[in-house]
Amino acid sequence: MSSIRQGGMTEAVFLFDLATIFREMLLPEFDALLDGFARIDRFSGMRVNAAYVLIDSHLSVRSLVCFQIGFTATGVPSSQWNLPLRQMADRARSCQMPCGDVMRVASYSRCEDRTFADHLWDPTERHLHAIKASVARNRLGIVASNDASRDMGERPSSETNTADAHYMARITELLRDHKRALAALEKQHDEALARVREEERAKTRHWHQTALRLNRELLALRGSIAQVSDHGELRNAAETAVGAPSRASVSSVFRAEVPQTEMPHTECAPGRRDSRFGG
Repeated sequence: MSSIRQGGMTEAVFLFDLATIFREMLLPEFDALLDGFARIDRFSGMRVNAAYVLIDSHLSVRSLVCFQIGFTATGVPSSQWNLPLRQMADRARSCQMPCGDVMRVASYSRCEDRTFADHLWDPTERHLHAIKASVARNRLGIVASNDASRDMGERPSSETNTADAHYMARITELLRDHKRALAALEKQHDEALARVREEERAKTRHWHQTALRLNRELLALRGSIAQVSDHGELRNAAETAVGAPSRASVSSVFRAEVPQTEMPHTECAPGRRDSRFGG
């Protein structure tokens, strides 16, 4: 995103440490910070006062949005932060500040949309003077008009050269931060990938050992079943050989136990026939 808006306005963001400006940056650098390409260790785990500043070609502040932003423990802005800074600046009302300048201001007490009030703060005169002085020093490398250069008592060419030098220094610093951030992301990616691979190897070893254990238990169970089966066959064979008497022996025993009775012998008288046989 470009830091130059229509009308020659330059967008910048200032981060405060108490009433002192700790970091000043053009909007593209702030966007890179929001995207996680850079971090600020000084603000780790803190909620910081910041200011979105709209600067004209005369190095005058035209609009000001005093907002707050939270940083994580790693020094990057919270991913939950999302404020429409441009819209808030455009809708802010003009007022004369204690520093004497007239500008559009959106702050906690000057918020048109109270939805964002909890994310804003009220600047003191010290904050406003710090912003005005920082803009006048032009460390961001804003290309100022000739009138602004003369008002600052410097020659236009000298101002332009100084602005170019500051601008290139900011670009170099931003690129260096991006390279460090990319290197950190690559390291995190490699470490995460190594952890995933190690977890997968551990799971593979676990399931392999479990399969071996279950296989051993299955073989042991089969052996136990075979032993029980063999024992049952031997027992049946023994019972058949010892406990089951033969048919002949049973018959002999039966005959020995049942007494034999003799039928009485009746002799018929001579010349007499048994009437039962028709004699």
